Amino acid sequence: MSGCSTTKEITLKIKGKNHILEGVYNVDSTYFNNTYPVDKRDGEDYLGRLKYLSKNLYNDVVNFVNSERVEGINSTIQFNSKSENIFEITESKNGYKVNEKQLYFDIIDSLTTKTIELNADYEEIEPEISKEENLDRVFLRGEFTTYFTTSSSNRKYNINLASNKVDGFIIEPKTYFSFNDVVGKRSVENGFREAGIIANGEFTKGIGGGVCQVSTTVYNAMLLGGLTIIKANQHSLPVSYVSPSCDAMVSSESDLIVENATDYPIYVVAKSDNEKLKVKVYGYKMDYSIKREVERQVVPFSTKFVESGENKVGKNGIKSSATLVYYRNGREFFREKIRDDYYNPQQEIVVIE
Repeated sequence: MSGCSTTKEITLKIKGKNHILEGVYNVDSTYFNNTYPVDKRDGEDYLGRLKYLSKNLYNDVVNFVNSERVEGINSTIQFNSKSENIFEITESKNGYKVNEKQLYFDIIDSLTTKTIELNADYEEIEPEISKEENLDRVFLRGEFTTYFTTSSSNRKYNINLASNKVDGFIIEPKTYFSFNDVVGKRSVENGFREAGIIANGEFTKGIGGGVCQVSTTVYNAMLLGGLTIIKANQHSLPVSYVSPSCDAMVSSESDLIVENATDYPIYVVAKSDNEKLKVKVYGYKMDYSIKREVERQVVPFSTKFVESGENKVGKNGIKSSATLVYYRNGREFFREKIRDDYYNPQQEIVVIE
């Protein structure tokens, strides 16, 4: 007694965007003579069901589907702080893939015929990063400007040199910015010149004078940009280019360290023109803004009378504090006191003749 054949020969042709699948297959007729083995729902491994029809058919269809897949192209960010347009953001482009669910049912629905010709249906593949998303990643988070019009030529030179070293720096996500690492040692070998500095509580001369104005400007831009300040140091005396409790002194022993706690890069732009220094910080878009508030109290200088030496003008010191005030939609929602500082007064010396 002979049994009935459970196989059927079919000729299949599937036209795609880039390839054509053509083949002859022996399929299990019992599979398609019954109700569909799966519901027409999303999330099923539809092509995997073709194994029950024919393993050769399954392999060829999977290879065809894979060959037709074109991934989306992500938008990219090109950062060049020296360019007029510091950010160039490319357009993203959708890719495409075969609609596996539709292809499966097209094959199943056509099995009653021996010759099957199908046109593959496609779905778009969106890129992981669109241009709109990248625009949110280069948002101007904070900026700050200080002035040095009356500075000496050497001091201006040092400010320009240090700011050029900072300009164009990228703080990668979950990493740190170290001012000393970026700018390097303030030495003649590193290109710095002698200018006014504060040392041992006195205004004097030293290599790299003016660099603290750069670190201070960077510090304030990053504060206003919502970055996390790990380490910042005050001067022993007040400085003229920024409010008290808003300075950031650096030296061989003292550094300015800032953390990028966000999930995206932070881009630093620093520009000086012999009169002013402006630092801008770009990164992922903030839904709030930050302002500084400074409270200060004068600390009077004392007078000392001596019989010989030179007269010296006294200067008041300052006791101060700084607070960051956070605003969303124009309304304050949070304030954070970040510093309490004391700047020494400078004693007046009067020579008695």
